[in-house]
Amino acid sequence: MNDKSSLQWYIKAHDGKEYGPVDLETLKKWVTEKRVQPLDLIKGSGMDDWVAASSAPEIKDVFSSTAMPAEPQPASQTKELLEIGELLKISWSMIKNNIVSLLGIIALYLVATTVVGFLPNIFKALALPITIIIQLITGIGLIFAINSVLEGNSVDIKESYKTGFKKFFPYLWVSILVGLAVFGGALLLIIPGIIFAVWFSLAGYVRVIEGTGGTAALKRSKQLVKGNWWYVLGAPLVCGIVYGICIYVPFGILYAVLMFGKLCTPIFQIPASLIMITSTTVYVLMFRNLRDVKG
Repeated sequence: MNDKSSLQWYIKAHDGKEYGPVDLETLKKWVTEKRVQPLDLIKGSGMDDWVAASSAPEIKDVFSSTAMPAEPQPASQTKELLEIGELLKISWSMIKNNIVSLLGIIALYLVATTVVGFLPNIFKALALPITIIIQLITGIGLIFAINSVLEGNSVDIKESYKTGFKKFFPYLWVSILVGLAVFGGALLLIIPGIIFAVWFSLAGYVRVIEGTGGTAALKRSKQLVKGNWWYVLGAPLVCGIVYGICIYVPFGILYAVLMFGKLCTPIFQIPASLIMITSTTVYVLMFRNLRDVKG
């Protein structure tokens, strides 16, 4: 087994340049100096895959110990939007390294939707508000957890749930405002509704990650999306298609072969939960990347 401390490391930074090889100590030093950012990709010699720097076990603790408000970057380090392939690589790396903890966060939602699936139709309707509340709390917890990992911290399931409960009503209010804006745009014509939906698609992430609420969250989302409307529309869509195929096709084949019957409900909650994790991860990555680019 290779001693990872002796590996040579390579870095793909947001400025589009590649750096290295450097030894592990130099890599750690670059992290403390903010030369290596959480979303930069790194790979050790002999390794097959690039991973997000903040999720690499060898330097994860360094990000945690240096967590503080980011210092302004030199003008020469111009941030660029992540390509869709990079979004997929980083999101997959982060999910793969934290899948057990992330599944722990959505466990409550998974159990709730499974139980509701077995209820008579009349009780399903009555349980719908509870299911929606649990889904929102879980979604907030996921945003918090994924953002924490990208800042170099570990997933804290208890803290994620606490954040979900604490920010439920502010997040709900922002979601209602987004819904009203999109609905108003749709009443004018379909196209304005779509435009508004993309403009304000990051408002919930603004509320959870930056703490900005109300209409200010919508304005902040529009500011981040401005000039990148097609990217914000297309990148999650393409990533969603890729993840959807990878997740739903195997489960679809499994269902067709085994014909689970009543077991279909709990079985198919699993891919739905995985899609929830993947989509949230992609959006958090995109939000942080846009924030790096636009400030």
